Amino acid sequence: MHVIVYGAGAVGSVLGGLLSVRNHDVHLVCRDSHAKAIAEEGLRVRSATGDYIAHPDATPTLEKSHVRDDSVVLLT
Repeated sequence: MHVIVYGAGAVGSVLGGLLSVRNHDVHLVCRDSHAKAIAEEGLRVRSATGDYIAHPDATPTLEKSHVRDDSVVLLT
Protein backbone atom coordinates (compact mmCIF):
# COMPACT_ATOMS: atom_id res chain seq x y z
CA MET A 1 0.00 0.00 0.00
CA HIS A 2 1.24 3.50 -0.83
CA VAL A 3 0.25 6.05 1.82
CA ILE A 4 0.39 9.81 1.32
CA VAL A 5 0.07 11.84 4.51
CA TYR A 6 -0.94 15.34 3.48
CA GLY A 7 -0.28 17.92 6.18
CA ALA A 8 2.23 15.88 8.14
CA GLY A 9 2.72 17.87 11.31
CA ALA A 10 2.78 16.18 14.71
CA VAL A 11 -0.12 13.76 14.23
CA GLY A 12 0.48 13.03 10.55
CA SER A 13 4.18 12.43 11.11
CA VAL A 14 3.50 9.91 13.88
CA LEU A 15 0.95 8.06 11.72
CA GLY A 16 3.24 8.11 8.69
CA GLY A 17 6.29 7.15 10.72
CA LEU A 18 4.58 4.15 12.30
CA LEU A 19 3.29 2.99 8.91
CA SER A 20 6.77 3.43 7.46
CA VAL A 21 8.51 1.29 10.10
CA ARG A 22 5.90 -1.38 9.37
CA ASN A 23 7.14 -1.51 5.77
CA HIS A 24 4.43 0.55 4.08
CA ASP A 25 5.49 2.91 1.30
CA VAL A 26 4.88 6.34 2.89
CA HIS A 27 5.16 9.85 1.47
CA LEU A 28 4.78 12.82 3.84
CA VAL A 29 3.75 16.25 2.59
CA CYS A 30 4.98 18.71 5.19
CA ARG A 31 6.81 21.98 5.80
CA ASP A 32 10.05 22.38 3.86
CA SER A 33 12.22 22.44 7.00
CA HIS A 34 10.53 19.26 8.27
CA ALA A 35 11.06 17.49 4.91
CA LYS A 36 14.75 18.46 4.91
CA ALA A 37 15.23 17.18 8.47
CA ILE A 38 13.56 13.87 7.61
CA ALA A 39 15.79 13.48 4.54
CA GLU A 40 18.93 14.16 6.59
CA GLU A 41 18.18 12.37 9.86
CA GLY A 42 15.09 10.22 9.38
CA LEU A 43 11.88 10.67 11.36
CA ARG A 44 12.16 9.87 15.06
CA VAL A 45 8.92 8.44 16.47
CA ARG A 46 8.50 7.96 20.19
CA SER A 47 5.39 6.01 21.15
CA ALA A 48 3.98 3.66 23.75
CA THR A 49 5.11 0.73 21.59
CA GLY A 50 8.70 1.93 21.39
CA ASP A 51 11.05 4.43 19.78
CA TYR A 52 11.71 4.22 16.04
CA ILE A 53 13.61 5.96 13.29
CA ALA A 54 11.51 5.91 10.11
CA HIS A 55 12.66 6.88 6.63
CA PRO A 56 9.58 7.92 4.66
CA ASP A 57 9.79 10.13 1.59
CA ALA A 58 8.96 13.74 2.47
CA THR A 59 8.38 16.84 0.34
CA PRO A 60 6.83 20.28 0.91
CA THR A 61 4.43 19.86 -2.07
CA LEU A 62 2.42 17.04 -3.55
CA GLU A 63 3.28 16.44 -7.18
CA LYS A 64 1.32 14.35 -9.65
CA SER A 65 4.23 11.92 -9.79
CA HIS A 66 3.79 11.13 -6.07
CA VAL A 67 0.28 9.75 -6.59
CA ARG A 68 -0.13 6.18 -7.80
CA ASP A 69 -3.12 3.98 -8.55
CA ASP A 70 -2.72 2.24 -5.18
CA SER A 71 -2.30 5.48 -3.16
CA VAL A 72 -4.30 6.16 -0.02
CA VAL A 73 -4.32 9.80 1.16
CA LEU A 74 -4.59 10.73 4.84
CA LEU A 75 -5.44 14.40 5.45
CA THR A 76 -4.01 15.51 8.79
